[in-house]
Amino acid sequence: MRLRLIAVCCALMFTVVPTAAEDPVRTESPQRISLQRTSLTQLPDLAGLGYGDSLCDSDGNLYYRVYDESSGDATPYRRFTPADRKLLTFVLSNFGEKKFEGFTSGFVDASSQINVLAWSREGWYVVTFDSKGAVKTATKIAEKLQPAQLGVFPKGEILISGLKPAPTEENRAATKPFTGIFDSAGKLVRDFGLADDEALATYANRGDARYSNPVYPGTNRAVSFGRIFPGAREDLLVTRFSNPVLAYSVVASGDVTGRLEIPASDMEFQPIDVQANGSRVAVLFESASKRESEIVVGDVQTGEIVQRYVLPNRQVAFLCYQTGPDRFSFMATKDGKRAVVQFAP
Repeated sequence: MRLRLIAVCCALMFTVVPTAAEDPVRTESPQRISLQRTSLTQLPDLAGLGYGDSLCDSDGNLYYRVYDESSGDATPYRRFTPADRKLLTFVLSNFGEKKFEGFTSGFVDASSQINVLAWSREGWYVVTFDSKGAVKTATKIAEKLQPAQLGVFPKGEILISGLKPAPTEENRAATKPFTGIFDSAGKLVRDFGLADDEALATYANRGDARYSNPVYPGTNRAVSFGRIFPGAREDLLVTRFSNPVLAYSVVASGDVTGRLEIPASDMEFQPIDVQANGSRVAVLFESASKRESEIVVGDVQTGEIVQRYVLPNRQVAFLCYQTGPDRFSFMATKDGKRAVVQFAP
């Protein structure tokens, strides 16, 4: 969760111009459309807390973390159901003899189960919660790596993206991006690369501040701040948090079936967060100099930039993107309490 908070703070500081293995698909940019606020729903019992990761499912239910000093890296996800205003908490409890210390990113699968990457002294696990918010299964990942995100295919295969050590004589802390398919038992089935990862790793390992953090050698922001989402055709959408944002469609075999660059209107805009729905990816950009936020929507299947939107005021906490028609939900504060505000054309 702390990584996500840092991403929001630091996204304005770096610009990534990756060198792809192939020419990106580029289409004529559509005109920007203004968004209007359509609803505001107050959340229960969440006053004055810091914002963390957020997810949503196909029904528009929201899953988010709000920083809790007492829980630290084990701060739970909460699910808010707008239809009946119910709030459910997913607590990372011990599971059998497994004692978890915390978890990073989460993923809501096609059946609306939430899965997280959790760690213990024994290593990393994919933890799945049941419908009541308790730990249902815990699968150990049989590979040494620094996982950043996960996704789960409809038949149970697991996709994990992160970093692996790749030390050189010049840089003992060097890393390389890792993207792999694991079976439902946690065994690595296929290790494959994405088209732009080699270039991203080169810049990060050189210490380029746009990609790496000098305080933590071996980091790669484009990989660590990326997200994974369910796709439209039993695929997963893997994103790299670069500028432009990169999105790939990956199937359970590990084959990459689509790639798309999602650029802002101009280079004064920097990526803040990303959400997806089906084959469409929505990226929130912000320009500090213009004091303006925009959302750019691209379709990984068609390789097109579908629409550009302008928000009426600055938004950071991007919770959910829904289609038919396009709707965008954000975390807001009203009368000192948390609320969900939704925008639409």
